[in-house]
Amino acid sequence: MNTTPTKCYDMETWDLQLSVPDIHIILESTRESYAAPVIGSLSISAPSSNLRPTSDIYPNINISLTRYILPNRDNSATLSSNKCPNFFARHIKRQKSTSTRSYPHATQCFESRAETLVECDLRHAPDEIRPQEAENRTWLKYNFSVPVPGNLPPTAETRLGDIMYAIEATVPSSAIVAKPMTALRRVKMVRRAVAEPVHYFRRYPGENVITELRLSPKGEALDVEKSQAAYSAQWMARSTITQGARKTEVKYVVAKEIAWRVEETVKYLSVSRRGPRADTAQINCKSQVVRQLCDGRQKGRWIASGGIDEGIDWFEVPFDITIPRETKTTGGISSSSYMCQHQPSNCSCNSGQTPAITVDHQLVLEVITGEDTFDRKTGNLVDRRHRVKSFEAVFPL
Repeated sequence: MNTTPTKCYDMETWDLQLSVPDIHIILESTRESYAAPVIGSLSISAPSSNLRPTSDIYPNINISLTRYILPNRDNSATLSSNKCPNFFARHIKRQKSTSTRSYPHATQCFESRAETLVECDLRHAPDEIRPQEAENRTWLKYNFSVPVPGNLPPTAETRLGDIMYAIEATVPSSAIVAKPMTALRRVKMVRRAVAEPVHYFRRYPGENVITELRLSPKGEALDVEKSQAAYSAQWMARSTITQGARKTEVKYVVAKEIAWRVEETVKYLSVSRRGPRADTAQINCKSQVVRQLCDGRQKGRWIASGGIDEGIDWFEVPFDITIPRETKTTGGISSSSYMCQHQPSNCSCNSGQTPAITVDHQLVLEVITGEDTFDRKTGNLVDRRHRVKSFEAVFPL
């Protein structure tokens, strides 16, 4: 039986065109996250306009989602956007050997890291075949969808480093392709939280007053490139009316001033994953930066409107929190975002050390209160103390 050998074409005669969305949105609530797959296509230009529609001329294709942790050189300023494409350019020239790759020469402080999160192979006929006789070429188009883990941290630029993602397509060498080919496109992962109000309660040692903070995220702009964080807040104090020193007197807690600030803490971590379970991981903090994003102060006089026997012993202080766009902050990122979500029997994640960047935001709140004493019968002011207690607390955002 005579067989005709398959012709092997040089790499320069082939071409790859990878198409994926620039932005991919992950929706999250307080209970769960939903991440739709990344939908894209890969077009391969074959150097012939009369390819026979047989399986031996179709190349095998690998599609992967890769996360890049790029630390800053000086750990003090945000990485410039010009540094990232250079890193990608160096990466795609390397032959992919393992699911996790290190670049120890990228910085003197920490090493950069590229970790393959999801891989899928395309071993089927093209979804579309378009011969171009004038150019003596044939375009083979493959559609694909790459699953996205729901716990992924978003694309972020921080003072300690950047988190970035890319979809990579690789065509290995074969009987018809002389050398492997690679195409890579960056994808910005954006987490969008469903606007849900949050309630916090605090008790203070030796105090009857119980405080409540209600935070409601304000509607964000549809343009994810220009969004900013904003909250509508209400600080409420309960049990603010007590019996005075005399039976004819009653004491009221009076809020005089409320001050707040929002702080951002960025940490560069080393996560040692010893298995698929998150509780087996060891986390070491390598570096940390704290900065203030915004602050505010509001003065006034807030006091309960009822009497000691009427049950209306509370008052509310409303205020707004706005984080300016120029702060270039990112959403919160926890260490759990870097943990494996696979079942133990199906886990193939790297069990070694993985760099991670986390971002936490917290609201530091202080309310200064005084005390007014009134006569129960006449309602006249008997005594006024301008500063009695400062209620301080820290709340996660």
